[in-house]
Amino acid sequence: MNLTAKDLDFAYNSRPVLERISLMLNPGRLTVLIGPNGSGKSTLLRCLDGVLKPRQGCLFLEDQELSRLTARELARRIGYVPQNASPLTSTTVSEIVLLGRRPHLRFRISDQDRDKVAESLDALGLTGYSGRFFDELSGGEKQKVILARALAQETKILLLDEPTSNLDLRHQLEVLDLLTSLKKTRRLSLAVSLHDLNLAARYADDLVLLHQGRIAVAGPPEQVLTPDSLARVYGVRALVKPSDKGRLHIDVQATLQPEPEVEG
Repeated sequence: MNLTAKDLDFAYNSRPVLERISLMLNPGRLTVLIGPNGSGKSTLLRCLDGVLKPRQGCLFLEDQELSRLTARELARRIGYVPQNASPLTSTTVSEIVLLGRRPHLRFRISDQDRDKVAESLDALGLTGYSGRFFDELSGGEKQKVILARALAQETKILLLDEPTSNLDLRHQLEVLDLLTSLKKTRRLSLAVSLHDLNLAARYADDLVLLHQGRIAVAGPPEQVLTPDSLARVYGVRALVKPSDKGRLHIDVQATLQPEPEVEG
């Protein structure tokens, strides 16, 4: 399922945050949003999810306008995982994952709902964790539980805001490897915001570099992550060179003066 944004503008009160944003999320592809703090990554994800209403522009699921869908219909099509999405600590893993079934629940929890919870736990290697309490888990395990809850929602579009924040390197790679696997096996349209440019280069099919609420450049990593774009947007001098398997490696050398202006 495609999700398309056309000429989106968004403002908090009278302060512009996003301007003329156009992009498309495609099945089986991972789109990574990058950019400095305040560039609009989180706001864009919340607009794509329908949580925030753009001031101008349109959002389409296939050929259907997002604004015409009810909240329940949206929740069946788009999953959104915010930063630090921590459930109540006294909740078990299976109860947390079951929350992902809310858009599908009718009068009671069905056998199908329980089966979907079990499938989601199995997909992330969490079958043996179902009865454990959330606050007993490591950071990486907690993030997997949040992903399992999103999978149980059975959407074709999944948006994740900084899913690797506060994780060590091993768990960052583990979470992104899982997303890479899921986009292939479930043909998900994925959008993720990241701060780490080397992780973005490693995992992105498509990169969107945001700067002061606008798309500075978008495309495959080798077109987006150039010394010129990094100097212009981040205000740094960087070496960009191929590493193993054709991936890029970004080595930041120094900051440039003056620093780029960051709004918001």
